[in-house]
Amino acid sequence: MEKEKKIVYTGKYITITEQEMGDHTYERMVLRPGVCVIPAKDKEILLIKEFRAHEKGARWKAVSGWMDKEGLDDITTAKEELAEEIGMASDKWEKLPHFDIVDKTINMTTSYFIAFDPYILENPPKNPDHDEIEQLRWVSLHAFEIMLENGEIMWDRDALYILQCLKMLNAQ
Repeated sequence: MEKEKKIVYTGKYITITEQEMGDHTYERMVLRPGVCVIPAKDKEILLIKEFRAHEKGARWKAVSGWMDKEGLDDITTAKEELAEEIGMASDKWEKLPHFDIVDKTINMTTSYFIAFDPYILENPPKNPDHDEIEQLRWVSLHAFEIMLENGEIMWDRDALYILQCLKMLNAQ
């Protein structure tokens, strides 16, 4: 018999639940929804090298952030993250399709966007995060694949979406 989920822990970004199903207890983690922005221009995408204090180091990644401001939808959050993290904006956005299974062991809902032909803002907003952007790099599909092979960028869901984006850009 299936029982209701019981919340074991709730934090700012993570909720952990338990649910008894038959003779087994299933533990699940749900992360706060987030956004990932892939700036794109001339068949290349822009990556950031960000120092992340809680990770005790810098890593290459896409612009991203949590949807932690009340009342903001995913596209508004994506535009805000692009402006705050790298002082850029875009007039043309595309949301990438998202497919997921509900009630996995680890649940992450991330909206992925391509920001086409980004431009530098004259007066960008301050980045409220404590993470520091160390470097920006425009990369082609080939350069991104080399970064993956060399371990410069993590093989994760974001990397798969970036690959999908780069392949789409190169197919045009």
